[in-house]
Amino acid sequence: MIGEVLVDPRVIHGVELFNAHDFFECHDVFEEYWNELRGSEKLSIQGLIQTAVGCYHAMNGNFKGAASQFDKAQNKLALHSPRMFGLDDAGLVEKVQAMKASALRCKDNPGLDFQADLIPALCWIST
Repeated sequence: MIGEVLVDPRVIHGVELFNAHDFFECHDVFEEYWNELRGSEKLSIQGLIQTAVGCYHAMNGNFKGAASQFDKAQNKLALHSPRMFGLDDAGLVEKVQAMKASALRCKDNPGLDFQADLIPALCWIST
């Protein structure tokens, strides 16, 4: 339990993987849970999956793919907050937008490195 929210262990594990920058595995763990969900919960987890995939692409030089995933993620997370899973969403959409902007700069300017320091840590809501 995180705060007042009962959190599926796969969400906890996915957050740990994301924060360790193991974005490929994070995607797999979140996707397993995503397959069981419906409605807003499904769309919120999908936003986290797309954020992880965007980070994976950005760190591996696929800036076009990263920007596309960040774009999809920001739209989902703006409408379907991950707070329902006990995650603090303060500034998350803005952080995803900043990563998208960095990916687009890298795409348009070969030789630029993605600003990895823009990757946020996913944090639990404080109790």
